[in-house]
Amino acid sequence: MDNSRENFVPIVINKLKDGQPPVIFGVDYPTPDGTCIRDYVDVRDVARAHLLAADASTELPLAVNIGTGRGRSVREIIDLLLNETDSFVKVEESDRRAGDSAILIGEAALAEEVLSFTSKYSLEDSIHSLFV
Repeated sequence: MDNSRENFVPIVINKLKDGQPPVIFGVDYPTPDGTCIRDYVDVRDVARAHLLAADASTELPLAVNIGTGRGRSVREIIDLLLNETDSFVKVEESDRRAGDSAILIGEAALAEEVLSFTSKYSLEDSIHSLFV
């Protein structure tokens, strides 16, 4: 499990463990539910991509995005975590943070082209794996 204090999923999990409500910063973005959308990729997929790159027999580009190529909203992530933990806390909504983009999704086509990489784990599987 990613325990970084800077990453969204561990922040929400730690809030739930402490009985505190998770906070959504910004609910007025031009997205379907008004919250930021991000590309969440499972660390197991990232590790597999690194192994593919290490085993590559041809020269690779200097940079290759590793992601799912699909975005999920902050609200969706929180809902998945609430469901997985059977938590019933009320989510707090706050103002946007300066600098947060509405949508950030990794362009994964190059990874597929040069590494034959596509993500294997769904977001639901990834979140579930944190609790088993």
